[in-house]
Amino acid sequence: MQPNTPTANSPQTDPTSSSQPVESGQLLEPGQPVVEPVTNRLQSKTLEGFDSSESKLEEVHRSVAGLVVVYVEVMLGMVAGIVLLAFMIPVVLPNAQSSQVNMYLLSGVGILAVITWLALSVFTHIYKMSKLIISDENLTQIIQNGLFNRSVAELSLADVEDVSAHQNGIIASLFGYGQLEIQTAGASDNFVFKYCPRPNFYGKRILTARQSYLNNHRSTQE
Repeated sequence: MQPNTPTANSPQTDPTSSSQPVESGQLLEPGQPVVEPVTNRLQSKTLEGFDSSESKLEEVHRSVAGLVVVYVEVMLGMVAGIVLLAFMIPVVLPNAQSSQVNMYLLSGVGILAVITWLALSVFTHIYKMSKLIISDENLTQIIQNGLFNRSVAELSLADVEDVSAHQNGIIASLFGYGQLEIQTAGASDNFVFKYCPRPNFYGKRILTARQSYLNNHRSTQE
């Protein structure tokens, strides 16, 4: 019985080669594969990310009702601008004919509508980017103040002192949104999340997550 011999099409393996990570400065043996160290493949945690042991409980975005209120205010301002434009054109151009006045008025309304649409589009994008993330270990608040102005802050649940919810005015009470204020211990600034939907519910959610966090850490220390 003849021993099996490798053919030209069969792959040959080197018993000395192994897929082990290569340390910095280590020389490679001939034919040894290069394997990236595991530590280099791990991505570092950012303020908006989570550790492997951390799980997200809630992601709270600003209430749509607050956006509708802003839309109504802008539309009322646009109507007032059109009325003002209709009164100003005959004063500025007293000798203009009615057809010319109508043409100027329509042009002004069109320009005003385009500007309003662009402004509302930018404002809507900025409004939706702000959010509050609740995990079983931290609170992360992301506030988008402009197209190129963004602030991200993280707070451990252990540093949460108290949570209060405020609903001021008839509109906020009817549409169920308000301001959620998270008071912190020490020198950290308080978290203030405006136009929060169901602020009482999410305030209670944060306090429950905080209590669970403290209980888990007490049990591990014992």
